[in-house]
Amino acid sequence: MQSTNCKIRNVCVSNIYKKLTDFKIMLFLIFCSLSVQELIKHSKEQFFLCDILNSNRNGREAAPCIEDEKTNWVLEQLSPITFIIREPRNGYVLNVNNATNRLVLSRPVDGLKSKFEIEKKGPCKYVIKYEDKCVEYDNKGRFYYMTHCFDSEFQSFMIIDDELIASGALLTGYKYCELNIPHKIY
Repeated sequence: MQSTNCKIRNVCVSNIYKKLTDFKIMLFLIFCSLSVQELIKHSKEQFFLCDILNSNRNGREAAPCIEDEKTNWVLEQLSPITFIIREPRNGYVLNVNNATNRLVLSRPVDGLKSKFEIEKKGPCKYVIKYEDKCVEYDNKGRFYYMTHCFDSEFQSFMIIDDELIASGALLTGYKYCELNIPHKIY
Protein backbone atom coordinates (compact mmCIF):
# COMPACT_ATOMS: atom_id res chain seq x y z
CA MET A 1 0.00 0.00 0.00
CA GLN A 2 2.79 2.38 0.85
CA SER A 3 4.56 1.90 -2.50
CA THR A 4 1.29 2.66 -4.31
CA ASN A 5 1.05 5.99 -2.46
CA CYS A 6 4.63 6.82 -3.42
CA LYS A 7 3.87 6.09 -7.04
CA ILE A 8 0.80 8.26 -6.87
CA ARG A 9 2.77 11.07 -5.18
CA ASN A 10 5.57 10.86 -7.74
CA VAL A 11 3.03 11.09 -10.53
CA CYS A 12 1.38 14.07 -8.83
CA VAL A 13 4.72 15.84 -8.34
CA SER A 14 5.62 15.10 -11.94
CA ASN A 15 2.30 16.54 -13.16
CA ILE A 16 2.70 19.67 -11.01
CA TYR A 17 6.23 20.19 -12.35
CA LYS A 18 4.98 19.79 -15.93
CA LYS A 19 2.18 22.30 -15.32
CA LEU A 20 4.64 24.81 -13.82
CA THR A 21 6.96 24.37 -16.80
CA ASP A 22 4.04 24.88 -19.21
CA PHE A 23 3.03 27.99 -17.24
CA LYS A 24 6.58 29.44 -17.48
CA ILE A 25 6.59 28.86 -21.24
CA MET A 26 3.19 30.53 -21.54
CA LEU A 27 4.41 33.56 -19.52
CA PHE A 28 7.49 33.81 -21.73
CA LEU A 29 5.37 33.76 -24.89
CA ILE A 30 3.03 36.41 -23.46
CA PHE A 31 6.04 38.57 -22.56
CA CYS A 32 7.43 38.23 -26.08
CA SER A 33 4.11 39.06 -27.68
CA LEU A 34 3.84 42.22 -25.55
CA SER A 35 7.41 43.30 -26.32
CA VAL A 36 8.08 45.91 -28.95
CA GLN A 37 8.47 44.07 -32.21
CA GLU A 38 10.63 45.24 -35.06
CA LEU A 39 10.92 44.48 -38.74
CA ILE A 40 14.34 44.18 -40.35
CA LYS A 41 14.30 45.31 -43.96
CA HIS A 42 17.11 45.41 -46.46
CA SER A 43 17.85 49.05 -47.38
CA LYS A 44 18.41 48.52 -51.10
CA GLU A 45 16.18 45.56 -51.95
CA GLN A 46 12.49 45.55 -51.04
CA PHE A 47 12.83 42.44 -48.87
CA PHE A 48 12.50 41.78 -45.17
CA LEU A 49 14.59 39.44 -43.03
CA CYS A 50 12.25 36.51 -42.34
CA ASP A 51 12.10 33.21 -40.50
CA ILE A 52 11.59 30.53 -43.16
CA LEU A 53 11.23 26.79 -42.57
CA ASN A 54 13.44 25.37 -45.29
CA SER A 55 12.66 21.73 -46.04
CA ASN A 56 15.60 21.43 -48.47
CA ARG A 57 18.09 22.24 -45.72
CA ASN A 58 18.17 21.42 -42.05
CA GLY A 59 15.87 23.57 -39.94
CA ARG A 60 14.93 27.23 -40.04
CA GLU A 61 16.74 29.79 -42.13
CA ALA A 62 16.81 33.57 -42.25
CA ALA A 63 15.70 34.35 -45.78
CA PRO A 64 14.28 37.32 -47.69
CA CYS A 65 10.52 37.70 -47.99
CA ILE A 66 8.01 40.29 -49.14
CA GLU A 67 6.09 42.58 -46.79
CA ASP A 68 3.00 40.34 -46.65
CA GLU A 69 5.14 37.47 -45.28
CA LYS A 70 7.34 39.54 -42.97
CA THR A 71 8.60 38.30 -39.60
CA ASN A 72 8.37 40.42 -36.48
CA TRP A 73 11.49 40.31 -34.32
CA VAL A 74 12.08 41.18 -30.68
CA LEU A 75 15.45 42.85 -30.15
CA GLU A 76 16.58 41.92 -26.63
CA GLN A 77 19.08 44.62 -25.73
CA LEU A 78 22.12 43.40 -23.77
CA SER A 79 24.18 46.60 -24.12
CA PRO A 80 23.76 49.84 -26.12
CA ILE A 81 24.55 48.03 -29.40
CA THR A 82 24.41 44.30 -28.52
CA PHE A 83 21.18 42.39 -29.07
CA ILE A 84 19.71 38.92 -29.20
CA ILE A 85 17.31 38.89 -32.15
CA ARG A 86 14.36 36.64 -31.29
CA GLU A 87 11.33 35.47 -33.24
CA PRO A 88 8.57 35.84 -30.61
CA ARG A 89 6.08 33.23 -31.88
CA ASN A 90 8.40 30.26 -31.50
CA GLY A 91 11.24 31.63 -29.36
CA TYR A 92 13.93 30.87 -31.94
CA VAL A 93 16.90 33.25 -32.06
CA LEU A 94 18.90 34.47 -35.02
CA ASN A 95 22.18 32.62 -35.19
CA VAL A 96 25.06 31.87 -37.55
CA ASN A 97 25.65 28.43 -39.08
CA ASN A 98 29.40 27.98 -38.59
CA ALA A 99 29.73 25.63 -41.58
CA THR A 100 28.04 27.90 -44.16
CA ASN A 101 28.19 31.36 -42.50
CA ARG A 102 24.48 31.71 -43.29
CA LEU A 103 21.95 33.19 -40.91
CA VAL A 104 19.75 30.53 -39.36
CA LEU A 105 17.29 30.32 -36.49
CA SER A 106 17.88 28.00 -33.59
CA ARG A 107 16.72 27.31 -30.07
CA PRO A 108 18.44 29.65 -27.59
CA VAL A 109 20.85 27.05 -26.21
CA ASP A 110 24.00 29.15 -26.02
CA GLY A 111 23.39 32.90 -25.77
CA LEU A 112 27.00 33.60 -26.70
CA LYS A 113 26.39 32.47 -30.28
CA SER A 114 23.32 34.64 -30.65
CA LYS A 115 24.68 38.08 -29.77
CA PHE A 116 24.61 40.55 -32.65
CA GLU A 117 25.72 44.16 -32.74
CA ILE A 118 23.47 46.64 -34.50
CA GLU A 119 25.28 49.84 -35.45
CA LYS A 120 23.69 52.93 -36.92
CA LYS A 121 25.53 54.05 -40.07
CA GLY A 122 23.23 56.86 -41.20
CA PRO A 123 19.60 57.90 -41.35
CA CYS A 124 17.69 54.62 -41.30
CA LYS A 125 20.79 52.62 -42.13
CA TYR A 126 22.07 49.94 -39.80
CA VAL A 127 24.75 47.28 -40.05
CA ILE A 128 24.18 43.97 -38.24
CA LYS A 129 27.43 42.41 -37.02
CA TYR A 130 28.41 39.10 -35.52
CA GLU A 131 31.95 38.96 -34.13
CA ASP A 132 34.07 40.65 -36.82
CA LYS A 133 31.70 40.05 -39.76
CA CYS A 134 28.59 41.75 -41.13
CA VAL A 135 25.27 40.36 -42.34
CA GLU A 136 25.03 40.66 -46.12
CA TYR A 137 22.19 39.91 -48.50
CA ASP A 138 23.09 37.68 -51.45
CA ASN A 139 20.69 38.77 -54.19
CA LYS A 140 21.68 35.89 -56.50
CA GLY A 141 21.17 33.06 -54.01
CA ARG A 142 18.51 34.97 -52.05
CA PHE A 143 19.88 34.35 -48.56
CA TYR A 144 21.68 36.22 -45.76
CA TYR A 145 25.21 35.33 -44.72
CA MET A 146 28.19 36.68 -42.75
CA THR A 147 31.10 38.28 -44.59
CA HIS A 148 33.82 40.87 -44.05
CA CYS A 149 32.46 44.32 -43.25
CA PHE A 150 32.81 47.05 -45.84
CA ASP A 151 30.62 49.94 -46.91
CA SER A 152 28.21 47.96 -49.08
CA GLU A 153 24.58 48.57 -49.92
CA PHE A 154 24.06 44.83 -49.42
CA GLN A 155 25.08 45.18 -45.74
CA SER A 156 22.65 48.01 -44.99
CA PHE A 157 19.36 47.38 -43.18
CA MET A 158 16.44 49.35 -41.77
CA ILE A 159 15.00 48.59 -38.33
CA ILE A 160 11.28 49.38 -38.44
CA ASP A 161 8.94 49.58 -35.45
CA ASP A 162 6.06 47.30 -36.42
CA GLU A 163 3.61 49.21 -34.20
CA LEU A 164 3.95 52.25 -36.48
CA ILE A 165 2.94 50.18 -39.48
CA ALA A 166 0.13 48.38 -37.61
CA SER A 167 -1.32 51.65 -36.29
CA GLY A 168 -1.55 53.07 -39.80
CA ALA A 169 1.10 55.70 -39.07
CA LEU A 170 3.12 54.15 -41.88
CA LEU A 171 1.64 52.66 -44.98
CA THR A 172 4.65 50.50 -45.70
CA GLY A 173 8.16 50.08 -44.39
CA TYR A 174 9.48 51.80 -47.48
CA LYS A 175 8.23 55.20 -46.27
CA TYR A 176 9.86 54.83 -42.87
CA CYS A 177 13.04 56.77 -43.71
CA GLU A 178 11.20 59.43 -45.68
CA LEU A 179 9.20 60.32 -42.55
CA ASN A 180 12.45 60.58 -40.54
CA ILE A 181 11.00 58.83 -37.49
CA PRO A 182 13.57 58.43 -34.70
CA HIS A 183 14.44 54.95 -33.51
CA LYS A 184 15.66 53.67 -30.15
CA ILE A 185 18.96 52.32 -31.55
CA TYR A 186 21.48 55.13 -31.78
